[in-house]
Amino acid sequence: MVARQLSKRERIVLSKLIQGRSRYSIARETGYAYSSVNDIVSRLIFYNEIRAVPGTNNPVLYDYVRNVTDSVSPSPKGDVSEKAYESISYAKKSHIPTPDELTKKWRVHLKGYIKMKVVTEGRMETIHDGRNIAVAKWVGQGNPNGRKEYEAIFYAYGRELKFNYRRGNKGTKTIAFWPQDVFLENEEKEQGPEKLIDRAKYIRIFLQKYGWVLEPPEVKGKWHFAINEPKLAEQYKDVAYDDNAESWVDTSGGSLEVETSTSENAEILNNLPSKVKGIYAKLSEVDDEETKLRKENKRLRIEVLESENFLLERQSTAYEIMRRQVESEDTLRPARRKTETEAMYG
Repeated sequence: MVARQLSKRERIVLSKLIQGRSRYSIARETGYAYSSVNDIVSRLIFYNEIRAVPGTNNPVLYDYVRNVTDSVSPSPKGDVSEKAYESISYAKKSHIPTPDELTKKWRVHLKGYIKMKVVTEGRMETIHDGRNIAVAKWVGQGNPNGRKEYEAIFYAYGRELKFNYRRGNKGTKTIAFWPQDVFLENEEKEQGPEKLIDRAKYIRIFLQKYGWVLEPPEVKGKWHFAINEPKLAEQYKDVAYDDNAESWVDTSGGSLEVETSTSENAEILNNLPSKVKGIYAKLSEVDDEETKLRKENKRLRIEVLESENFLLERQSTAYEIMRRQVESEDTLRPARRKTETEAMYG
């Protein structure tokens, strides 16, 4: 398929499809006709920009089509390149948010990972989708704590998702998956955990095609709901994370956020008492009033100074007039005396 530049409308529709929006909601949000949105989605599929996520319906979810270098040939079972386990760091499991994601009010992520027990071990080959486009590959192995681990990268949802296949010392076999995070509007935040678990199910579907049989996803950790409210976060800036705390501050999402571990607490954070919100408004009004008073005070001081300068100038002018009068009288006094004397003595 020949690569082509997407139009502005195609880019807008594409970004909203990847966020999980339905065609109807995209038409409503953008103001485009529903038929136009349908045509754009059809073009994006035709030009191999997106693919439908298997097993999704109402709405159908779409994912980017990203080809993992097809030059990577399939590897025999267990034969993957040696690589230090330390490379599987938190930074590699995280995601740099896009400008559009940063406009969302909530970021939901998992402190921990999603576990899928391996019933049958499959082939460690480059993973292709139904159109033979490579979407994942095994990239390295390590031996942390004596167990064998194989690292893989899965390209989906516009991200590089990491998962490991672990062979334990006691014969246990599991897939550990880090789903990263999802950015949502307020009314969608409770769907966050489900959306991240869906990513594990997505990987499970692809691995099944390569002989893997996995048990359903099991969450190992706590869900974190982070609200993007800078003023609120400022009040929590000195609160460190604590497993027993109801809320705390987190910066792992790229900005200062307040987090909590339950959707109930998240709702409390979102629906702060009107009095608290009113306090912020009042403080803002006070700041504005203070600024106005400062400006008025400055203006009055300038007026006083100008008045004082004017009075000083008038006073100086009066003194000058008086001085000149005195000098004039001093000059005229001898002539006046002479005249008076001549008048007296003829």
